[in-house]
Amino acid sequence: LLNHVGLIHPEIHFSLFEKKGQKLTKIMESPSRKTLLASIFDILGNEIASQLISIEGMAGRWKVEGFISVPSLIRKDRNHQFVSVNGRMVRVSPLNKAIEEGYGPRLLKGNYPIFIIRLEGENSWIDYNVHPQKIEIRFESGDSVLEELSKLVANTLQSQATLPHLTESNAKKVGQTPPSNIQMESAPIAVAPTEEENEKQPFIQTTLSSIIEPEREDYKVSIQVKEGYRVLGQIMKKFGLVEKDEELWLIDLHAADERVKFEQFAKSKDKLVMNQRFLEPIKVKLSLNDLALLKEFAGTLKQFGMEISLTGEFVFIHSLPVYFDQEITKEAIRNFLHDVISFYSSSSEKVVSSPFNDLEYKVVSRLACHGSVRAGTFITNSKIAEILSNLLKCGDPWTCAHGRPTVIRLEKQTMEKWFKRVGQ
Repeated sequence: LLNHVGLIHPEIHFSLFEKKGQKLTKIMESPSRKTLLASIFDILGNEIASQLISIEGMAGRWKVEGFISVPSLIRKDRNHQFVSVNGRMVRVSPLNKAIEEGYGPRLLKGNYPIFIIRLEGENSWIDYNVHPQKIEIRFESGDSVLEELSKLVANTLQSQATLPHLTESNAKKVGQTPPSNIQMESAPIAVAPTEEENEKQPFIQTTLSSIIEPEREDYKVSIQVKEGYRVLGQIMKKFGLVEKDEELWLIDLHAADERVKFEQFAKSKDKLVMNQRFLEPIKVKLSLNDLALLKEFAGTLKQFGMEISLTGEFVFIHSLPVYFDQEITKEAIRNFLHDVISFYSSSSEKVVSSPFNDLEYKVVSRLACHGSVRAGTFITNSKIAEILSNLLKCGDPWTCAHGRPTVIRLEKQTMEKWFKRVGQ
């Protein structure tokens, strides 16, 4: 509630304290700021604020201003969507959905953008008496605000060729001084070179040999997994091709690796999972809501190899399970935490034929998912062979932890029919 109010009124200084006996502990502070962007830094953090796009214009007769996230900055819930109309907080409403629709195909199903949007217009244009707490509103019949708001969002996203890049120097140019406890970090930005820069750069000729990478023969040579199984390669950076006797197997590498990881966790259920400890813990800032939820299942995370500690607005990750063999970055850890928190708080997914209780299942299925080979990753035939070999040892190898198939097989007879070679 205070996050939302603080973003509606950046000019007001808000502090939140917890009282235990005679002791007061400050758990949130949003200082008075001259700009909305400054308050976003305070409340949501620089890692979110540095990936927002300014939006300003008219949606029909309504004035719109605020910030929306770049399409790559998404969440599994709507907890970071803040909308106000004439200074009043409005929770999930047709306005939120209109903004999401503006992202169009840039937004995958089940993912939600982050935005802080303020609308200003005449109070007579809306009905505030839809909800007892007045957090829902109804626009006048015929008001085109929703359709026009979607168009404004789409046009704003279309006009952005690169990610926004906020540094301490240009943040001050917009009248914002980052709080002292925030470390400004550079965002990964791909900027097209100017014509002058192009002239200075040497011409690089891409040859077939440089694409094939002849020194890495493993990408080209098939590998025998065991009798009757031969790995042919990878396609679309997602699927493995395997010849099995007189069948062709198409393997979803992420789903297959996820099943392997899930069963590895299952085998370790009654004993502590081996983990890899970091010399320096990974520090990730989360919202107070997320931290509160995370605290509820920190013990289960530790049981499966992920040790964490919570201090103020941050979570410190001290170790990860050995099965978590993805590239370990702050962004990867943050994505995992957001995913498991969202799943923990909202999922109605049932535990079917699983050695885990509901809470363990929610944690382990996410650890298995985020610790597996990601779609879009180019892997060697040796790695495909390793995944397949481990998959064939699983108790339930043909689906991942979420019920998706791991393997689709194509029989020789089917292919012969396709190519009109039956009887030849």
